[in-house]
Amino acid sequence: MYSPFRILGIWGFMLLWISMAWAATPESTKNSTSLAANASTPASISTTPSGNATTTITSQIPLDIQSQGNDAVGSLLGFKLKETVLGSTFFALTPEGKRFVVRLMSKPEFPDRPKLSSVYAAAVYFQEAPDVLPYFLDLRPGVVDADSIQAEVQILMDWVANISKRFNYLLSN
Repeated sequence: MYSPFRILGIWGFMLLWISMAWAATPESTKNSTSLAANASTPASISTTPSGNATTTITSQIPLDIQSQGNDAVGSLLGFKLKETVLGSTFFALTPEGKRFVVRLMSKPEFPDRPKLSSVYAAAVYFQEAPDVLPYFLDLRPGVVDADSIQAEVQILMDWVANISKRFNYLLSN
């Protein structure tokens, strides 16, 4: 479907774009949500942070979704991600404290046809406190159109769940 050079080019561009845009954006203009999750039962996760010790976490994993972009499809992707987290029993939408942060940046894939599709970059960070530099964990670039938003949301949520399981030891005191 896409040539390897185009995929590498998009990935490199999005990595550069997300790092420059987030560095230049003032903290007060970043879109962060302050809603709390209303899940009824907490999820249970088994992780092995180091060695042979297995720990089980029975509370929800704190997650914040921050989206930035002025295109319709990318904004809808950010909204659907937040909506999915609110309905999740695995994650709790948490804007403060120790948490994983998904930063989603999007722009139209074709500037002359902005409602057709969007390119996005989703980066996962671990934020310990507001005055502490966040830890970069992973980056995922992608292309989404209006017909594939729900499938892309599920792919992103699975990706974030795997990252949060792998780095869950960061949440412990």
